[in-house]
Amino acid sequence: RRVNLALICDKKTTVSADELAHCIRESLTYLTQYGAACSLHQEGKGSVSSRDVQAAYDFFEDCLEAALPSLSALMVRVECGRRFSIRLMMEDAAGLPNVNKYKVLGKITVDDADGALCATLAFDLGGERA
Repeated sequence: RRVNLALICDKKTTVSADELAHCIRESLTYLTQYGAACSLHQEGKGSVSSRDVQAAYDFFEDCLEAALPSLSALMVRVECGRRFSIRLMMEDAAGLPNVNKYKVLGKITVDDADGALCATLAFDLGGERA
């Protein structure tokens, strides 16, 4: 799925947040077959820089790979309005990847106060209204 996103982003400097949501939705379909309960919530439909969309998907993919094999549920929230962000709420996650490489791209927030592991990557320049 990442290759398809890269091809789309290679042709444009900005892409619709719908492209990211589509990629995540497809990945969640496969994760559901793995046995995890999954959902995706998208707020806003603006355009985002291709670089940020690819970084958001890489963040999603890295977190997902680190959370397996014990992951039982995943809720993903993509926000594209006043800001652009991706938030993953994971139940029974094995862990998180080293997210330091994303700190140069945006603000990272990780917490587990509610018993679920939550990781958010928010981009400073955010989504642009289409």
